[in-house]
Amino acid sequence: MASPLVITAASALTSYGVGPEAYAQGFEAGPAQFAPMTGSYAQDILCARVPSYDARQLLAVRSISNFDRLTLHVCVAVDALHKRLGFGDTQQRRARLADDRISLVLGSSGPLQSIVDLDLQTIEEPSYVQPSIVPNLVFNVPASYAAIRHGIRGSCITLTDGDTSSLKALAMAATQLESGRIDLALVGGAEEATPAYALYRAALAAAGGQSCPRFAEGAAMFALERAEDAAAAGRASLAKLFGCVQVFAPHDPPAGLAACIDKLRRRFGNVVEDVGVVYAAQETDLSRVGLDRCRAINLADRLGHSGAMSASMAMLDALVRSHVAAGELILIVQADREGACAAGLLQKHATLH
Repeated sequence: MASPLVITAASALTSYGVGPEAYAQGFEAGPAQFAPMTGSYAQDILCARVPSYDARQLLAVRSISNFDRLTLHVCVAVDALHKRLGFGDTQQRRARLADDRISLVLGSSGPLQSIVDLDLQTIEEPSYVQPSIVPNLVFNVPASYAAIRHGIRGSCITLTDGDTSSLKALAMAATQLESGRIDLALVGGAEEATPAYALYRAALAAAGGQSCPRFAEGAAMFALERAEDAAAAGRASLAKLFGCVQVFAPHDPPAGLAACIDKLRRRFGNVVEDVGVVYAAQETDLSRVGLDRCRAINLADRLGHSGAMSASMAMLDALVRSHVAAGELILIVQADREGACAAGLLQKHATLH
C-alpha cells in the first residue's frame, strides 16, 4: 500500500506580514487592511497588500532589481519554506535530497504587471524598451527563480487556471509523489497586488456583470511528501492529503463542484461524509452536494479575494489557526465563472506554531 501524503511545513506572505505566525496573529486581531490601488488604470480597486519587507535581507542577496513583485513574493516564501524544513542552505539539503528529487509547483495568475509594463513601453517609447523586463514576461519565471536559487531540478511548473490554480498545483504535486518521480514537493500559490492584476480582476468581474471584489496578494507555500519519508527525516505531519479532483463545467460550475464531490466519494467512500469543515466561496451552495451540515468558512469576507492562491490560503488558515481542531476532516472547494472546478480533501493533524 502506498504511503500517505502529508504536509510537513508551511511558509507565507500575507497582508498581515511575513510568516504563518504573522497571519495567525493578524487574523485574530482584525480584518486585512484594504486601500485603493495606485496606478492610472486601477485607482478605484481596493486591495490588501503585503507590508513592506527587506527582500535583500530575507534572500541574502544584493541585487534584486530584475525581480518583479510576484517573483520577490515567491522567492521569499520558498526560501522560508526551505528553512522550515530544516535545510540551512542548499548544500545541507543536498546531503539528504538530490536536486532532481524535489519539485516546485505554483498556482498563480502570473507576472501580469511585467507584461503590461513591457507593452506600454513598446507603445510609448519603442526605442527605449528595457530588456531587463523581458525575462519576467514568462509565466513560470517567478517559480523558476525560486527553484534555481535552491537547485530544484525535479520539475518547476506554474499553473494558471484561475481560482482553482493552487488546488490543481497540489493535485499535480501529489501525482508526482505518488508516481515516485520525486520525494519532496514545494507547492502553493502566489498573487501580486499591482495595477495590472487589479485590472485583470476588474475585467473578470465585469465579464460576469459584477463589480470588482476587494482582493489580496501574497504567497502560501507548503512541503508535501510521503509520510514514511517525513518520519525518516524526523518531520512531523501537519495534515494528511487524501487527494484532489477537478472537472470542467463551463455552463454550470455548481454542477462541476457536485461532480468533484462525487469523485471524492468514489475514491474515499464514507470519509467524505465525515467532513466537518468546508472552505468555500460565499455563493457555494453546499446543500447541492450534501454538505450543508458542515461548518462553512469563507475567507474572502476578511482577507479579500485571493485569486489563484485561494486554496493555499484556506490550507494556511486551517493549519495555523486553532478554530480547526486536530483530527478534523477539511474540504476545500473552488470554482470560477469560466467553469474550472476543483476540490481537495485533507485531515488536520496538528496546528502549526
